Amino acid sequence: NEVFVYGACHGLLCLHDPLTDKAAIWNPSTKEFKILPPSSIQRPSYLSPMEGYLTLDDVYFHGTAFGFDDYNVIRFVTLNFFNSEEEHPHPHFMYQVELYSLRSDSRKEIPSPNDTPTGIILRNNYLNGICYWKTEMGTYLDFRALILSFDLVNEKFSILPIPKL
Repeated sequence: NEVFVYGACHGLLCLHDPLTDKAAIWNPSTKEFKILPPSSIQRPSYLSPMEGYLTLDDVYFHGTAFGFDDYNVIRFVTLNFFNSEEEHPHPHFMYQVELYSLRSDSRKEIPSPNDTPTGIILRNNYLNGICYWKTEMGTYLDFRALILSFDLVNEKFSILPIPKL
């Protein structure tokens, strides 16, 4: 099985096995290891991880809110599919977001941004309780690059335009 390792935050790593859909938090220094409870967002039974035009992309990111005694893991789930009945099929996206709290050892689905990102490029851009990602939003032929941010304290997304250079 291939396990994905998502960047460090305060010495902790987030691990994810896409085939079993299991995720964990790992502290390599202390060897502590915590398997996260099962996700509330489930892969549709008709969809395999590698099935043709139907794909389910999972991306995890983690961080802590400054001044709060908690550790969070954010899971982005994107279902990409094509409608074969369209004359010129183009990708459609279903987008869900889930937040895990280590303190409560629970997950909850949170509202995704109003503009649904069509692609998130993750880097470990995290500062003072806010996570940042480059994303693309818009229609199939009219994508625009933006910064998507998530405030771990208020549990809210924001969209920031990238300045033109």
